[in-house]
Amino acid sequence: MIGRIARVPAVSLWLLLQILKSTRDVARASLTPGRVGPPVIVRYPLMGTTDLQATMLSWAITVTPSTLVIGIGDREIYVHCVLGGDHDELIAGFKDMERRLLSVLSSKDSPERSRSREEGSEQ
Repeated sequence: MIGRIARVPAVSLWLLLQILKSTRDVARASLTPGRVGPPVIVRYPLMGTTDLQATMLSWAITVTPSTLVIGIGDREIYVHCVLGGDHDELIAGFKDMERRLLSVLSSKDSPERSRSREEGSEQ
């Protein structure tokens, strides 16, 4: 518990830097003549298993300029990315963001073990 609390400032600072970088990218795209690229919708499979984890990731993505969570499924979220981009790079960025958030939000069990346990109890 203490370790998770100690990671909050680092994760918060990292998220603030992501927001500032994305703000810069949006401003640059807005001021640059020509087409930016086609916006895309990305399906991202969640690693976290709780509603809080999905909600916090959705909030972090939505508060970052040029991205918006447009849907939340049972095990995935759908993200609209205004500036477009490479699908694999976008997924990697969301995975990094979720990994950092889970370092603060999840208990000692890893998301994979929690999911396996839940799936086993449903049978």
